[in-house]
Amino acid sequence: MSDRRTLRGVRPELRVRAARGITTTVQAARSFRRGGLFVAAACLAIACAADRAPGTAAVVLMGAVVVLTLGEVTSQAGSWTLSCELAPEHARGTYQGIYQTGISVSQALGPGLLTAFVLPHGTADWSIPAALFASAALTLPATARWAARRRREAQ
Repeated sequence: MSDRRTLRGVRPELRVRAARGITTTVQAARSFRRGGLFVAAACLAIACAADRAPGTAAVVLMGAVVVLTLGEVTSQAGSWTLSCELAPEHARGTYQGIYQTGISVSQALGPGLLTAFVLPHGTADWSIPAALFASAALTLPATARWAARRRREAQ
């Protein structure tokens, strides 16, 4: 079974199912929005686990992990299409490199930022990443429409 898992532990079938039918920037932006809202909900669920009995906290955290996984898979399905469709054809490789660099930077800095700024301050500070993820999710569709319009005008 380990040969069918990715480094992040998500089965390829789940990623394929999430990306199925996402062929336009509008569909991709909706997928990203949905995923970002799932991630925001997972942050709030993590906050809800505090000050609970260990068994209850474990169940809440397991639920948060499921919601977080759905959020990551759904948002990534949308971001793959956006990163390809919004890049000019002559510069797709460059855009993909920058896109992947951004992901790597967030994976490198994210845990440290959470440890430094969220965990020491208790449950209330989980609302900050939740608000950031929700804001990004809600503003992305309009941003994607703007970028698609600019790309069409440039052609």
